[in-house]
Amino acid sequence: MSILKKSQKSLISIYSLRVVLELFTSTFLVSYIVTLNPENIFGTGLLNVAIFYISWFFVYIISNFIISFFVDKSNRLSLLRLGIFVSLTLLIAIVIWGKQLSEWIILAGALCGVSDGFFYPSYYVVKNELSENKTNREYNLVATVLENLVKIIVPTILGYIIDVSSFSRIAIYITLVALIQFGLTFLLKSTRPNDSKFELMKYFKFLKEDKFARNKIKYTYLNAFLAGFKTAYRVIIIVLTIYAFKTNLSLGFYTSIFSIITIILLIFSKRIDNNKNINKFPLYLILGLLPLIGAIVLVLFTNKYVLIAYGLTSTIALNFSGYLGSAERDAIIKNLDKYDFIAEHQFVHEALQCISRIIAYLLFIVASLFTSINAFKVLIVVLLLMNPIKFVIMYKQRQIRLEFENNKEKQIEQKSL
Repeated sequence: MSILKKSQKSLISIYSLRVVLELFTSTFLVSYIVTLNPENIFGTGLLNVAIFYISWFFVYIISNFIISFFVDKSNRLSLLRLGIFVSLTLLIAIVIWGKQLSEWIILAGALCGVSDGFFYPSYYVVKNELSENKTNREYNLVATVLENLVKIIVPTILGYIIDVSSFSRIAIYITLVALIQFGLTFLLKSTRPNDSKFELMKYFKFLKEDKFARNKIKYTYLNAFLAGFKTAYRVIIIVLTIYAFKTNLSLGFYTSIFSIITIILLIFSKRIDNNKNINKFPLYLILGLLPLIGAIVLVLFTNKYVLIAYGLTSTIALNFSGYLGSAERDAIIKNLDKYDFIAEHQFVHEALQCISRIIAYLLFIVASLFTSINAFKVLIVVLLLMNPIKFVIMYKQRQIRLEFENNKEKQIEQKSL
């Protein structure tokens, strides 16, 4: 097992603290938007959620594009700190407005989009600069496990606080989290490549002309597009939990339980991943099919127990998809020896995800027109159909990475002879 460096551990901590902040906006603010119309959750509730997320991802991709120019030609760490500060400012605004902001849905989504747009372009670039290929999968595994540890404790606490008080009480905690994030950035060391600048059209030209690189990286981008639909999986869990259990405390409790089980499975999967004698394809296929089966059962039998089972299978698929997809996403550009295009690669990846996310929430709008849980069930199955395809593509990504690694090992052996 590769040992992570101090700077990598610090960046993982920064990301984990970011998860704490995002739990507020991506879980509990959404639950408030859903419950603005408690008698029409599958009509106006779905419509409001769709508008919120479409606004979020539309603004995110625009701000990501703009910030990427500065990330690629400036000090990455300074921009990461700026991203933390901007995110703090916007999240405090969301906290201060609280329930009132949930009625200004487009503005709420736009604020979340700007927050992500300032943070993630610099985070992804710094992450790639700190991660070597040999520690890449270890980094993503630890980050995913810590993310789920956060989700064990924080959701229940947040759910309780929100149910018994107001959003404004959380402002001081958000500030403390952001200050810790800011302090951790001074433990990082990042080196910008010489004469680096954001040249998106040049990157597209490279992909057009280099057939080998295009054929290898296309699976990463196809996976990115399908990964965008994952956002909807989490929102489906939120909507169904609020529908069935009514309270944010229940939402937090079940989120925590799902995370505990996911952590155990992630740690266990590491042993399987390191065993070269085990065929990994059945594992990918099971992870792809599990939530789809859960969705089909949910359509046939709708009760609290089936809802919990669906939430669990979806959460497991979400986390494994994030872990496995992130590892291959980070490795491919280095394996192609085109690291000077790192910012462009990350932007294209995020843009493709945002396109499919917007498509997913346009489908939410269509489902909301029927104002029926049955229409919502059909939407769930349609979206979950993407999951098996995504895991098969991730398996193909894995095979490509192993091909690169084997070729490099052969080259080293030949040089040593």
